[in-house]
Order: sequence, then structure tokens, then C-alpha cells
Amino acid sequence: MTLFGKFIGKEAIKNFLDWQNRNMKWTVQKAGNDIIMSGNKAFYEHEIKAIVEGREVKLCAMCAWEFNDNNKIKEVRTVYDRFSTLEQAATGVGKFVINQIGKKFIVR
Repeated sequence: MTLFGKFIGKEAIKNFLDWQNRNMKWTVQKAGNDIIMSGNKAFYEHEIKAIVEGREVKLCAMCAWEFNDNNKIKEVRTVYDRFSTLEQAATGVGKFVINQIGKKFIVR
């Protein structure tokens, strides 16, 4: 499962990854913790650098992997910091709106 949807089966996942690689310029690097294992689950914290609407953005992401009894991937979930991505990529009126929303979340 990604912010783009839920993909089930090897073919659906392959098609999504092919689409993503054709349409996005991005890199992934380790950030914070290394891979953390607990039973049949693994968690991985990483930083993604991407070009969005012609602008470079950096965002934190967390992947949760779940494996079946044969150690094959059963499910992968990825969580992104969408708001910081919007803050970095927005321009014009969109940037103004995002900044106004962001001001509501400032801790004082």
C-alpha cells in the first residue's frame, strides 16, 4: 500500500514500480534507524529525495514489511510526510495556502 493506492500481486506491483520509475526522478537513503525486526515484521526509516513539479523535495518515510511463514513478503505499507512535501513543492497561490495551514500547527 502506498499513497498512490493498494497493489496486490507481483504484476500489479511491477506495473506500479515501472510507472513510478518512468514518471518520477527519486532516490532513497537510510535515515535514523536501520531495519528493525520484530517477529515476522520489519520497519525501515528512510529519506526520499524527489523532483516534484520541477522542484527538489526531501521527505521522511517509514516502510512496514510483513512476511508470511515462508519468509515471503505478505504486505508492505509506506507512510510519507505529505505536508512537508507540499510545503517544499508548492508555488504561487498553493504556496500561500499551504503556509497559512502550516501556521495553524506552530507550537508556541
